[in-house]
Amino acid sequence: MKKINAMNFSALLFVIAMACWGSACESNFDPMEDNELYDFSMYGYLDLNADTQWIRVMPILDTLISRNSAPLDIEVTLTRESNGEVEVLNDSLFFYNNVAYTWNYWTTATLQLDEEYTVRAESSAGEYSEATVRIPRPFPEPEIEYSEGDERGNVSGQGAENLVVAQAIYTVIVYDQGFPSRPFEVAFSNIGLTQVRENGNYNFTIQAWPVLMNETGKPQSQISIQKRELIVASGSEDWPDLSGLTEYEITIPGVVSNVENGTGFIGGVASHKVELRTTQ
Repeated sequence: MKKINAMNFSALLFVIAMACWGSACESNFDPMEDNELYDFSMYGYLDLNADTQWIRVMPILDTLISRNSAPLDIEVTLTRESNGEVEVLNDSLFFYNNVAYTWNYWTTATLQLDEEYTVRAESSAGEYSEATVRIPRPFPEPEIEYSEGDERGNVSGQGAENLVVAQAIYTVIVYDQGFPSRPFEVAFSNIGLTQVRENGNYNFTIQAWPVLMNETGKPQSQISIQKRELIVASGSEDWPDLSGLTEYEITIPGVVSNVENGTGFIGGVASHKVELRTTQ
C-alpha cells in the first residue's frame, strides 16, 4: 500500500467529480445514514491509452469525506469478460486538501479495445459492488492551433464516436506581493462549447485567460503559466450526461450510477493528452 498526497495525482483529472471540494464536503449526508442498499462507492474509468488504470473505492459513509486512514478490508479486481482473466489491483491512500482520505486502486494491465471489463470490489465478509464497461475504439490525436501568451487556441479532430471530455489543464504559479505560490492546477471543461458532428468530427476554441483570472482571483500580470495540457476522450456508449450537474450532485447515490450493489460510475474511454504549444 502506498500513501500519496493528492497534489501529485493527475490520473483522474478528467472524468467525473470523484471527490468533492469546498464547503459541500463538510455537509452531513442524510440519505446515507440508514444505508441498506449499497456496499461501496466506485468512481473512475478504464482508459485504452493509459499506462495505469485508477479506480476510487470507498465504503458508504454518512458524510461526503473520510478522515479515516485505516486500511480497508477490500479487494478490487479487474476481469476481462471474454476470457475470464482476473487482475488484482494495488491500493494507494490519497490525502486531499489536508482533510480527506480516499483509497484508489490501480493496475498497469493492458486493456483491449472493444472488450468488456468488470471492476469488482469485495470485502472478506462477501460485501461487494461491481460495474461492467466496454472499452471504446481509439480515434486520432486532435489538431491544435495555439498561441502561448494570448492563451487562445482552436482544436479540431475526427473519429470520436462519443466525445465526453474536452478539458484544458494549466499548471500555474500566482504572485502575491511579489511572493510566488506553489504550482497548482486549474482545469476547465470545453465540452459544453464543443461542436460534435454525427461522423465524430469535433471542434472547439480555448480561451484560457478569463478562466485563469477568475479561478485564481489574480490579474493576468500576477499569473505565471508553467504547463499547458489538453485532454480529449471518447467514452463508452453508457457514459452519462453530466451536463447541468454539480460535483456534489454527481456523488449522490442514484443520480449517476452504473455500479451494481453500490453507487458511483465506472466508464470506458479512449483518450489523448497533449501539450499546448504555440503553433506556426
